[in-house]
Amino acid sequence: MKKAIIVGAAIFAAWYFYQEQQFGKFVKARFAGIKFNLDKTKKNLFTQLWFDVSLQLSNPTGFTVNLKAVSLDVLYNKKKVGSIEIIGDKELKAYSQNDVTIPAVIPTFSIFSTISSAIQAISNKTPITLQVSGVIVTSAGQVEVNEYLNVL
Repeated sequence: MKKAIIVGAAIFAAWYFYQEQQFGKFVKARFAGIKFNLDKTKKNLFTQLWFDVSLQLSNPTGFTVNLKAVSLDVLYNKKKVGSIEIIGDKELKAYSQNDVTIPAVIPTFSIFSTISSAIQAISNKTPITLQVSGVIVTSAGQVEVNEYLNVL
């Protein structure tokens, strides 16, 4: 009887670990948009540029998981200009799609090294493309993010 309980527990642990790995492989995190937040930027006297980044998180598994943290870097021309970091719990229900809005901040001084290329892109009417990369941490594992966003 004792061996049956140990074997049963091992099978359950293996199944649970497999489901956790499946979550990490199949969860989808995509950007739904980015919007400049003028009110927060004004409150910080333009020393920081604030944006609201919309994410769509899909949980294709049969488990409810909790979003624990988001840690993303914002890069322009391969140079880090800002970051997105939140810590807190948000429940992602099983087989669901969830919309999350995350505040992002870019210190004004960090963009000076890339400002000339941004001005040139605006004058040439070409889009300003930001790379956003990092991880989204959930109770079932981490999801890596590496996406490109056109701001203008």
